[in-house]
Amino acid sequence: MNLVEDRNKSKSPSEGGATNKSLPRDLVSEIWFELVEEIKRLSVKKPYETDIVRTAIKASDLKNLMKKHPLCFDLEERQNDSPTFGDFITLANDDDILEIYVVLPPRLDTRVNIEGIITTQEIAQKLRKLAFNPPDVWEILEDGRVYMWWD
Repeated sequence: MNLVEDRNKSKSPSEGGATNKSLPRDLVSEIWFELVEEIKRLSVKKPYETDIVRTAIKASDLKNLMKKHPLCFDLEERQNDSPTFGDFITLANDDDILEIYVVLPPRLDTRVNIEGIITTQEIAQKLRKLAFNPPDVWEILEDGRVYMWWD
């Protein structure tokens, strides 16, 4: 089954479609804080930190972190009405920039999510079709790429 077929079977986040799976509590802190340190090191902009870390990272770097920390990523996770994490990861070119946030322990809803991307117009159109609603921001950049972001 492909992403589009899967999407048609999923629910809107407002209907309870988002999954917020947590790791076993005894593993959470060590794994998540190690992941966040790696994300901060790879960030292409200064991270903003509270109990949530927000930053931007190259898609290739995020894909590599997914291999190293597979339990921290849920491909069905989504930011409100955006495409799923899996949609972004599957379609993004390695040099695309992904705006991400990481929810940290002690919160029980620990997760990594993608809320924005800088990508080609072709990929932007594909992602738009996979979203439940259009992005809150759609901007054509000087280099012709598209910046998309969901609130």
